[in-house]
Amino acid sequence: MKISMMSDLFKLTLLCIASEFSCSPIYTPDTHNVPLLNSSNETHLTFCPTPGIGFELLTAHSFSKHLALMANGGYFKRSEDTQSDCYRHWYGEIGTGLFFPYEKHFVYEIFSGYGLGMTKSYNFKIDSYINQGKYQRFFIQSDLGITLRIVEMAISWRNSYVSFTDFHYDGKNRPNSKGYWFYEPAITFKIGMENLKFFAQFGGSNAFLEQEIDFNYVNQYMTLGAEFAIGKKY
Repeated sequence: MKISMMSDLFKLTLLCIASEFSCSPIYTPDTHNVPLLNSSNETHLTFCPTPGIGFELLTAHSFSKHLALMANGGYFKRSEDTQSDCYRHWYGEIGTGLFFPYEKHFVYEIFSGYGLGMTKSYNFKIDSYINQGKYQRFFIQSDLGITLRIVEMAISWRNSYVSFTDFHYDGKNRPNSKGYWFYEPAITFKIGMENLKFFAQFGGSNAFLEQEIDFNYVNQYMTLGAEFAIGKKY
C-alpha cells in the first residue's frame, strides 16, 4: 500500500498525509546525492536539515578524473508520545561511482552502493500498533545534469533493492527474507554562488510491478538544504 508525503517550507520532508490512509511507512527513500562532479579532487558536502525533526548529510569526493566515492546518512525523529503521531527513521550508506564531464557544462554520473536503515512509525488516531522495519539496501543511481556557476540542474534515477531483517507490522512479528525492488526518480535544483548553493530536490519511490507489497512506504518527498563544494571547476 502506497502513501504520499509532502513537505512545506519549514518541515522539509518526511511529513505524512493521513486522510483516508494509514500513515505508518515501513520504507522511506533517502535524498539522492547528486554532486555533479567534473574534475579530480572535488569534495561536496550537502546538509539537509528538517527543523524539529532531523537532518541528512550527503558527501562525495572525486579521486581522479572519473572515479568517486559517496557516503550519506540521516536521522529523523518525531514525538513518541502514545497520544500523538510518532516517526523515527535513520539510515547510512556508502557507494562508489564514475562521472563523465562533457563539453564543460554537462555531467553524467553513475553510482552503486550499499546501506542500512530502520523506520518506526505509529499514528494513534489510525493505527493500533507500532510498525517497524530494519532493512538493508543495494542501489544503483544514474544522474544527468548541467553545471553553471550560479545554477545547476539534474535528473536522476535510482533502483533500490530492499531486504528486511526485522519486520513488525499490524501487530505481527513477520520475519521477512524477501526483497523488494523500488524505482526512485528525482529532480534536483541548485542555485547560489560558485562554492555554496541552496539545494532543492523533488523525488518519489514506487514499487516495480507485480510485487506483493502489503506495507506502507513513502511515495513522494521534497528536500531542501545547502551544498558546499571544494575544488569545483566550471
